[in-house]
Amino acid sequence: MEGKAYQDAAFYCDGSGHTYVMSVSTYDETLDVYCDGQMRVRVNGEWDHPMEPNTILRTTQDLFDHNITEESHLDGLEWENNPWFAVYAADGTEVFIEHTLDGAVAEAARALVER
Repeated sequence: MEGKAYQDAAFYCDGSGHTYVMSVSTYDETLDVYCDGQMRVRVNGEWDHPMEPNTILRTTQDLFDHNITEESHLDGLEWENNPWFAVYAADGTEVFIEHTLDGAVAEAARALVER
């Protein structure tokens, strides 16, 4: 997806449950965006790409290894646990959660302006 970032947190998950994605900053304050939560998605074999039924994917690399490279491919998966974006202040306090990367960035920018 050249020129466009993935929006779903599944494409930022390294399996740790807390993966740094990016920071949003002003001159004097920074909010950090993380991919939080553990991913556990079952590929049930009904998806377009052939693979073993009941394969469990836990990381972004697992998605790529199974040719799941587009956001639309996520619709054919059976989710047991899904990751999300969480935004944290410098002291580690969770400020809010969001479900898309653009949403997390927009809310972080808004929060910084309001502080």
